[in-house]
Amino acid sequence: MPASKRHSPIQTRLVRLDMVDRLHGIVSTPFAQIAFGILVSGAAIVVRTLVDAATPGAGPFGLIIPFVLVATLFGRWQAGLVAQILLSLHAWYYVLPISGSFAFAVRDDGPRVAVNLLAGLTVVALGEMFRRAMRGAIDDREALLREVEHRTANNFTSILAMLRIQRGRTDDEAVRAALDTASGRVDSYARANRSLFRDGTGDELVRMQSYLGDLCAGLAPVIAGMSGAQIVCRSDAIVLPRDEAVTLGLLVNEVATNSAKHAFPGRGDGRIEVALTRRGGGIMLCVADNGVGMTRTEREGGMGMPLIEALAKQARVQLERESGPTGTCFRFVSEGEA
Repeated sequence: MPASKRHSPIQTRLVRLDMVDRLHGIVSTPFAQIAFGILVSGAAIVVRTLVDAATPGAGPFGLIIPFVLVATLFGRWQAGLVAQILLSLHAWYYVLPISGSFAFAVRDDGPRVAVNLLAGLTVVALGEMFRRAMRGAIDDREALLREVEHRTANNFTSILAMLRIQRGRTDDEAVRAALDTASGRVDSYARANRSLFRDGTGDELVRMQSYLGDLCAGLAPVIAGMSGAQIVCRSDAIVLPRDEAVTLGLLVNEVATNSAKHAFPGRGDGRIEVALTRRGGGIMLCVADNGVGMTRTEREGGMGMPLIEALAKQARVQLERESGPTGTCFRFVSEGEA
């Protein structure tokens, strides 16, 4: 994406920090705008009082501009206008000589009040223009991302359809198995794309409960067709960046399909369990089966284990493996923040 179109997480959060939107449904929009303008004005008056305690009367209108800008950016122009009017009246009545009166001590104070009021109104106008421009840019960006994701989803669907058509045209079981594996890998990406959501930071995040549930549901008929085994899945409420989520999905796909191929020879009661849980400040992904163990089923020269190890390295997780006559368990452990 061009640099002019990028928005930092902080920038996106600021644009989305619209107090009127946050209060929508609780109070009316005009009330929310007026209330926010009054709230900002109150904060400005407190700061003004503290300044006057140290340097009485210094810059009577100097503190108005930043508070008016805050009111406009986060409460829209109506809140900015309320803050500008209230703070100008406060400075005029309490700060300018004569304090406690709207009378002017010198003739030049009248034009000074008018100029500062005009400057404040200009700040409100410019702040509102900036707010709308930034919000429009963020909305355009999200609309573009939704369109890209829609097209990406269509591309994944087309690829999966072609792989399945090709599978149906061959009687070679080795080719069918290879195409099933390829379909599973593509499906992992497609399901992660469908599970995407954004939290307002600009990051692409995946809710793992939904993603792994969908992934295992998609693997179930494939695994049942290979070995008659069933696959079950559970996950804590964990949210991960898309790239990390996809890599974990590929690990589930590889381990589960390898188990289906080799762990249940001549059996119809196989079971594969997938579990993603929190572990301290990190996560642990477990994929376990109740098969015959890898010592009897692991094949020399196969790409299963090298690929699993490469994916674990890519996901920056520690690979732990236990295997015996009652089954095999793969654990992928991350000690970082989840």
